[in-house]
Amino acid sequence: MARTGENYTTAHAALQRQLGRSARAQDAPATPAPTNDELYLLINQFLHLQGHLRGPAWTEVDKAAYATSRVLLDGLTSLYTGAMLTTVRVRVELTDTAHPCASDRSGELPAYARRPGPLEVEFQIHQHTEGSGAAYGCEFGADLDRLMIVLALYGGAMRVHPLHLTGPDEPSRFQRAPGR
Repeated sequence: MARTGENYTTAHAALQRQLGRSARAQDAPATPAPTNDELYLLINQFLHLQGHLRGPAWTEVDKAAYATSRVLLDGLTSLYTGAMLTTVRVRVELTDTAHPCASDRSGELPAYARRPGPLEVEFQIHQHTEGSGAAYGCEFGADLDRLMIVLALYGGAMRVHPLHLTGPDEPSRFQRAPGR
């Protein structure tokens, strides 16, 4: 009997084949980390297109994306709080937002946004020692708020893997019990 993860992998691979995409992440070209300007452009292009599709109701999409990004950031914060090191992987399912518009002066989307496939970003959040000024540091070079808004607008997933190290007085599942 296949395990749940294997069932997911098999189903994911079948779906990707139907869509004409590679199911293996290593087959996709590496995605460079987006800059603040690129994230802003992705947000702007998405909302500009919503303005054409929904008229004045595009502001509801904007408000919902912002609210969702706050929930994502709060969830991320609760998961990395107390961890020594947290690895975060964000997968954004980018869609084509290009559209003809004489008033759009935002510029061309980055190359990774014009090719088929997701935007995948991985970064780490690490705990600082006391007295360093900030409790945590984030190794994501761009604005994390903007990344969460892009994730909320386009859809996708975020995986968070916190690493909690035990102190000298705390039992660890990797330590042998006394007397064994």
